Amino acid sequence: MNKKIIAVCAGLGLLFGCSSNPEFKNREELEDVVEMRLPNYRVKKYYEDTSFDIHGDYSDSLLIEFDNMPSKAFINEVNKKVEQDKDKDNENKRWYKDAEHKYRFQAMYGDGRRVPKCREGQNDWLIRLEFSDTSKTALIEYYHW
Repeated sequence: MNKKIIAVCAGLGLLFGCSSNPEFKNREELEDVVEMRLPNYRVKKYYEDTSFDIHGDYSDSLLIEFDNMPSKAFINEVNKKVEQDKDKDNENKRWYKDAEHKYRFQAMYGDGRRVPKCREGQNDWLIRLEFSDTSKTALIEYYHW
């Protein structure tokens, strides 16, 4: 294979494959993904995947902080979603209660599944939102392959 073609492919992989900007800084984008209203939050720390992958694979994380502790109304809505998902198979389950105060939203997109507006045209990705009803901080992890 021609060395110039390899160099161009590597350059494009770096240009288009690496995430370089945190996603979900905008609450409305995350609300579109989880399909519910979320408390206001701000990004406290962005963890960028620094591994090189010519295919564009990456996994980034955001440590966020809610403006206030999650409200009882918000947690009640999450508990309803957990209950609705309780009997679903793992491929369709999205809401989990991992412990008494710990919650997780996890969904994989692509392969014919619903793709939120903020990710239209992008397939094969997973997002996880982990939070507690006893803390203002939460973690958003998202992966693209």
